[in-house]
Amino acid sequence: MVSTLELRPLVDDHRRNELRLRKSTFREMASVWRANVDPEDPVDAIPGAAVVLTDLVHASRKSSSDNGISFYREMRSAAGVAGRFSPGRAPDIPNALLLETLTRSARSVALAALGRGYTRPEASRKALLALEGRASRYVANGSRDSIGLAVSSDPRARGYERVTSDDPCPFCALMASRGPVYKSEQAADFEAHDFCQCHTAPAFEGTTFDPDPIQAEAQRLYREMDGSSLSEFRKVWRNRQSR
Repeated sequence: MVSTLELRPLVDDHRRNELRLRKSTFREMASVWRANVDPEDPVDAIPGAAVVLTDLVHASRKSSSDNGISFYREMRSAAGVAGRFSPGRAPDIPNALLLETLTRSARSVALAALGRGYTRPEASRKALLALEGRASRYVANGSRDSIGLAVSSDPRARGYERVTSDDPCPFCALMASRGPVYKSEQAADFEAHDFCQCHTAPAFEGTTFDPDPIQAEAQRLYREMDGSSLSEFRKVWRNRQSR
């Protein structure tokens, strides 16, 4: 019988691969932004830049999906699961929806910044940062969706767990503390936020859940709170982080 902690090196490798993909995506986004957006007049240039960025996000999402599929196969093999299973790539985001989301997000942030008295170059930087946050969610959901799809289709899969960074937000820490109880193909159920560094790790029949340090700490704090609300847990978790 294999524990989730024994498989953690594979999980950490996957997280590193996804973080490298995110960094390279951000570099390419910044390059596209510089080439297409005049920092002295960012708002009018945003729709054109968003078209190019949409293609970039689609490509990065596909790379993330492929990362997730490879990771799923590695985890299944390391867990000693018998039988064959071929995970597939999750469906992509509709192009029109992604384009609209990126355009609206960047324009609203830029206009709000200008309305608060920021300079146009400052508003341009804030708009790009907002786009990076939104793109980080869509790109990483490629892996999350593909793993979720595999878990929901694989008869030997037990579920997937949420794996966080070393310094997660309270919501992510609490969701990760539940272990591999999730079995849905929809990343919307995963509830990732912009710049979220959480990823999904599959667990299989016969795999035991041994919490990592973040998961164990969140479990302990929530247990000591005796079922208090998420808002109360947020306070406790942030106080822990500030100590």
